[in-house]
Amino acid sequence: MKAASCIVSFIGFNRQCSAFLDRYHWNQYRLLIVLAVLPCIFAWKQVSSLPNGLLYLASWLLVANLGLTIGYHRYYAHKQFLASNFFKIILAFAASMSWQGSLNSWALQHRIHHSLSDQQGDPHSPRDFSNSQKPVSFKSFYHAHYGWMSHVGQQIRAGEKGMISSGRNLAYVNRLSKILGNNNRYLDFDGQYKYAHPYILDLVQNPLERCMSDFYALFSLLSVILVVGVSIFVAFIQSGSFDDQLILANVISAIYWGVIVRSVLTQEMSNITNSLGHAFGYRNFETKDCSKNNILIGLLTLGEGFQNNHHYNSMSINFSRRWYEIDLASYFLKILFLTPLAKPIQKQSY
Repeated sequence: MKAASCIVSFIGFNRQCSAFLDRYHWNQYRLLIVLAVLPCIFAWKQVSSLPNGLLYLASWLLVANLGLTIGYHRYYAHKQFLASNFFKIILAFAASMSWQGSLNSWALQHRIHHSLSDQQGDPHSPRDFSNSQKPVSFKSFYHAHYGWMSHVGQQIRAGEKGMISSGRNLAYVNRLSKILGNNNRYLDFDGQYKYAHPYILDLVQNPLERCMSDFYALFSLLSVILVVGVSIFVAFIQSGSFDDQLILANVISAIYWGVIVRSVLTQEMSNITNSLGHAFGYRNFETKDCSKNNILIGLLTLGEGFQNNHHYNSMSINFSRRWYEIDLASYFLKILFLTPLAKPIQKQSY
């Protein structure tokens, strides 16, 4: 009983830490920007000469972005494919390196975004709803890029009101209302019944996936430890011994380039998808929103820049539709489909 009580307390503590990080995501991001910019201003020569800096940045940026686009976005938010339990853990861990909030928080915001894309209640639309003559203003663009992060809770509540008032979503809301009440309750780890937002019932009612969200804070901490551990190993490989100075230089380099700068760039890639991806580009399909395709953003974000294609068919794992549209994450997924880690739900038109 004592061991079980310790496990319950441990999980509860992790949940509280994850909720804290969710609430103060904007403050956390501003701190990361300061930590990334100040060394460049006052000690650029020292920072730029840190060993293996670009290697750490490129490698961990790739891992974090793959975790974000394949994990948080394509699997947890849209359930576009089937994943083994082991792969679910790997995806949640890799996505936590993006430092963009817990799994449930990210999926909830994204599902509301799709439900009310570029309408009142969309958490991060660049549309200026107050000016029909000017679809995108500086203020609305800033909101889609940065502003929405400062009041995520308000955005979610606005999305809920928009869902209820929108005729296009009324049928879906009515269907969701039927599963509220006891069917919406789940037994939490502390033995108490909690209520889940109807948009993430599937995530909350799955014990493993609920744990992946609760352990966001722990995963974020472990990801930093992993980056530091790899940097120590790299220093040992380079010197053939435990050279204290080289190890220290590699650890500082890994923390700066592989954690701080990488986290800022990962968030910026998501931000430009939210703002530029719904403001500038071309369209392959007529949709009810303002989603656009942007080849440059698509390359930078491993395929996330083809927003128009994605909003046209959000269940397709492949966000590209033209030969010149490159969705690198979908290529990676096709390789994974050859392994026991992941399987397609149905035959898709790649």
